[in-house]
Amino acid sequence: MKEFEKNDGLLVWAVLDNRLRGLHAKHINRFFAIKKSRQKYNIPTEDIDAEIQIIRNKIKENLFYLRIAILRKDRNRVLYLANDFKQYVNFQLKTDGDA
Repeated sequence: MKEFEKNDGLLVWAVLDNRLRGLHAKHINRFFAIKKSRQKYNIPTEDIDAEIQIIRNKIKENLFYLRIAILRKDRNRVLYLANDFKQYVNFQLKTDGDA
């Protein structure tokens, strides 16, 4: 990201919030419901147990919500910078203007 020009902008919004833990708790509840329905029909639930444990381990860590926006009036320039930024992240980027 060494190609920023005079009118380019980068907005970084980071949140460390306990409410994010609640989102993970909802996932655990959903997995428990699936597990209960599978047990009713004698379907193995080891994979669900593994997913529940992964989420429980994540809840113990600090959870951050990170939102990054590249600001510029020229859409082509924003798409160029977004493509350049992809090499630094391991998540999908939204380039639709509504991200």
